[in-house]
Amino acid sequence: MTTVGPITQAERINSLDTLRGFALLGILPANVLVLGMYVAAGSDPTVTGGAAGLNLASWALVRILVEGKMRALFSMSFGASTILLTSRAELHPASTAADIYYRRNLWLLLFGLAHGFLLFWGDILYTYALCGLILFPFRKLPAKKLLIIGAMFIAFKAGWSAVEAYRQIQRRDLAAAASVAERSGRHLTQSRWRQRRSWKRSANSVSLRPKN
Repeated sequence: MTTVGPITQAERINSLDTLRGFALLGILPANVLVLGMYVAAGSDPTVTGGAAGLNLASWALVRILVEGKMRALFSMSFGASTILLTSRAELHPASTAADIYYRRNLWLLLFGLAHGFLLFWGDILYTYALCGLILFPFRKLPAKKLLIIGAMFIAFKAGWSAVEAYRQIQRRDLAAAASVAERSGRHLTQSRWRQRRSWKRSANSVSLRPKN
């Protein structure tokens, strides 16, 4: 009738700890671009003029080899910790897995809110906590069903991202046309002025760089 507590050093899974550390360190280069420039630069290299030569090559390498992959590894380790925690909790009659699991994620939610409002608006702990609150009922589903659900989420996100990328290109092209018209001496219509302002807002207003 013992309660669940922190695991001992001998119980730790070295491979999981190594994978989690590798993913955590990999998130740093994934975020360097947007933290040092603009958030929009992460998905559009033309935002900061890096759309040619080594700038474009380095941007593409980060997008292909780092961006998303490290977050995916970290998310997978988060899911693995969910299974390990609930599996250990279910072996102890004196405690319930749901109680321990949800208390843990509510604490994570609290830390995420504090971090997001007080330190950095792009906090990810809040998102992990929300996903964690939904995750519990799915933990014992067969692998086939989990793969189907995962594939549906990936397909939805891929479609959403494609639509957002198309809209981003549209905003950029319309803003460029408005700038050309203004440089040629033509008066900007209200519509063109809004288009240019919309692009500037999406590309620059969320900059994390300190203002000079």
